[in-house]
Amino acid sequence: MGFFGGTGASGDAGNGKTIIARGCTIRGELTGSDAVHVDGEFEGSIIDVSMVSIGLNGDVRGTIRARRVVISGRFEGEIRTGTLDLLQKAMVKGEVCCEQLSVERGGVLDGRCCQEAYEESFGDAVALPAPAV
Repeated sequence: MGFFGGTGASGDAGNGKTIIARGCTIRGELTGSDAVHVDGEFEGSIIDVSMVSIGLNGDVRGTIRARRVVISGRFEGEIRTGTLDLLQKAMVKGEVCCEQLSVERGGVLDGRCCQEAYEESFGDAVALPAPAV
């Protein structure tokens, strides 16, 4: 068995998970990873990623564009996603645009929130039509 549960065969290269461990601080841009998990500190952009998770000790400042985002820790900035899950201890400050949003009791969202369809192929968001009145 390979690192992170893969077989280690070269065909698994596209199924990688990027982990920013507790105690690590990274500044920059991450693009095109299958999954990113942050338990340390990250400042910058996480773009065109399948899934981003921010652990209890994670602290992210910047921009996230991903199919799914799950937050237990802290985030400040802008998120554009298909599905956003804020878990019990999540602290989110900034602008959030998503198709689906769930906030567990104890999770905090401080900022602007809008509902938009997430365009996976390019990471662009498309506004949903307003509900009929």
